Amino acid sequence: MRKVLSSIGANWLGLASSAAVAFFLTPFILHRLGDSGYGLWLLVSTFTGYYGLLDFGLRSAILRYVARHSATKDWENLGRVLSTSLATYSMIACVILTLTLVTAWQFDMLFHLPPESTREAKLLLLVVGIGSALGVPVGVFAGFLEGFQEFVWINAVQMVSAGLRAVLIVFALNSGYGLVALGIITVGLNVGGSLVYALIAFKTCPRLRVRYTYVRMSTLRTLGGFGFVVFWIGLAQQLRFQTDSVIIGSLLSVQAISLFGIGAKLVAYTTDAVQATAQVFTPMSSRLDATGSLEGLRRVLVTGNRYSSFVILPLATILLVTGKSIILVWVGEKYLSSYTVLAILIIPTTLYLMQAASTKVLYGMARHRPLAVILVLEGAANVLLSVVLARHYGLNGVALGTAIPLACTSVLFLPIHVCRVLGLRLRNYMRSAFSYPVVLSVPLALVLWISDSWIRPHNYPELLLILSLGGLAYVPGVLAYFYFRERKEFIDGPELQSSSSASQSR
Repeated sequence: MRKVLSSIGANWLGLASSAAVAFFLTPFILHRLGDSGYGLWLLVSTFTGYYGLLDFGLRSAILRYVARHSATKDWENLGRVLSTSLATYSMIACVILTLTLVTAWQFDMLFHLPPESTREAKLLLLVVGIGSALGVPVGVFAGFLEGFQEFVWINAVQMVSAGLRAVLIVFALNSGYGLVALGIITVGLNVGGSLVYALIAFKTCPRLRVRYTYVRMSTLRTLGGFGFVVFWIGLAQQLRFQTDSVIIGSLLSVQAISLFGIGAKLVAYTTDAVQATAQVFTPMSSRLDATGSLEGLRRVLVTGNRYSSFVILPLATILLVTGKSIILVWVGEKYLSSYTVLAILIIPTTLYLMQAASTKVLYGMARHRPLAVILVLEGAANVLLSVVLARHYGLNGVALGTAIPLACTSVLFLPIHVCRVLGLRLRNYMRSAFSYPVVLSVPLALVLWISDSWIRPHNYPELLLILSLGGLAYVPGVLAYFYFRERKEFIDGPELQSSSSASQSR
């Protein structure tokens, strides 16, 4: 329990620093660059984000096998994983560099770019693309640190990087520099952080070695066998969350990306918060699976999803109830219409993130193939619906195209599948994992609704007052639950009944 809580705490500190920087930088960048400039920044960031698919799921495979080999102290195989990954990622970097050069040449033919911004957009794409290529090989060390469960070090580097990024961006934009400088700062700090991860990885595991003789096709096949399935999941997630800006830029306008991005960014913050909680459960599940502990995996599933729900439900409640006030105070009245996008996206996203540990456990057990199939189908449906609905309902249609398939996956597939894999009764699992977080969120919603209607905030102090009142309605209940209930369940195990034992009792 101590390892879980320390890892989650470290992830939360890292997330809090990154989220705070991003939250307060967003209106600064938006108003400095304008709708067109900020839209270009989101478009290029989204487009280059697709480069992450070129690792074909190797990052998740690295995490899994590092966790397994470190648990069994198999240093030679650890060296093979590292050496083979570095060689593979170096080749991927060459592919990324080539794609960047070709795409930058024809970038203005792919999207509706303002004529006066075409040259700057191409330069930005070149900077971010080349930086991404440089960062790919050294990025392998972040996966190693996750496999070692060294989340404290990972988040310490992220916190320092976030602070430097904020200072440099404010200085650059105030000095008259624009999008290209923003790109240089971002990719420079990303590459620098990865180099620091490399130093920490070798210090954490002094027996870790990089050797040419360790580069093995057999190791690549092992990593690829696991990672290829993760690749399809990554592709589906890109289709789910990262195609919206591309569709809007192709069918509507670059300026519309900014309006959509405000609501979508708030949803993304909640996603990051939950993933910071659930991230620790993949290496943990890999270790439990390696030792054959089915009961331990069940406990991770239920406890992990309960923790995830304790995080996402209050955040989603805050956004649904006070979302308009947050947007007004954050970026101004001009962007209030993006609340509809926020409301459409947050509900199915919440249903999915309440089960964030489910996907992590499936990864750790290497039982994620059916999940990949469903998520790819969801992603394809997302793109098709978004394109069709965008023509009739604009930005709201794009949001609906994402929300409808995501809701189907969250309700009709994921809970049923994970219970089947771990042999749990669905009713008992749902009650044990989600009942307390749902109940504790009800008074939070009531207090937020009353206080928001009464105060109607127009500045950060008033908004903070509303959120503080909501916290008084939620936090004491959560603390009481953890003190009186969670300690007992962590010692004795959750009161679950497997599907086999359930059938026997009947």
